Amino acid sequence: MNLNTAKEVLGKEFAFTADFVNEIIQNLNLPKNARILDIGTGMGNMAIMLALNGYKVLTGEPETDDSIYAKTGLAKKCGQSGGGPFNRI
Repeated sequence: MNLNTAKEVLGKEFAFTADFVNEIIQNLNLPKNARILDIGTGMGNMAIMLALNGYKVLTGEPETDDSIYAKTGLAKKCGQSGGGPFNRI
């Protein structure tokens, strides 16, 4: 899924910062094979953006997380969960 489609799927809260965050990620010049640990993932916006850019992302939220953020399934809506580049511990 590309960034514009993700913004449509995830709504205005994600879209509001998506371009800015994407620019920051691009400017980091991380190696494409970088593996990233996202601790305190919250809604997962940063992890989703990193995964959309092709990075392997491991989030710091446990499988038992039943917070409102975990229930939204934002990563899954973008095709970025499970066996793909977006994983949970």
